[in-house]
Amino acid sequence: MAAFVLDAGAVIACPHGGKVTVVPRATRVRLGGRPPLLADDLATVAGCGASSPCAKVQWTGAAAKVRVEGSAPLLSTSRGICMGAGGPQGDAVVTGFQTRVKAR
Repeated sequence: MAAFVLDAGAVIACPHGGKVTVVPRATRVRLGGRPPLLADDLATVAGCGASSPCAKVQWTGAAAKVRVEGSAPLLSTSRGICMGAGGPQGDAVVTGFQTRVKAR
């Protein structure tokens, strides 16, 4: 089933309220003027309120049939696992993504 492609305008947070910042690598493709987020983009967490704070996000479930500049784009159905020093801390919360472009 197709899902919306995440772009740099998506709002992503860790389950403890920390802000996730993704550094998009895509330079040639734009979705409404913003670069798409790719599975291998660097995603870091700041301001996590957990006792073992989230530091980065590892993604699963990126698009299987579409590539952007050689990498799989993240989808609204992708799972972001927030990682801290002690291991997985919970799933990232994604809101505010574009709702025009879909992929599988």
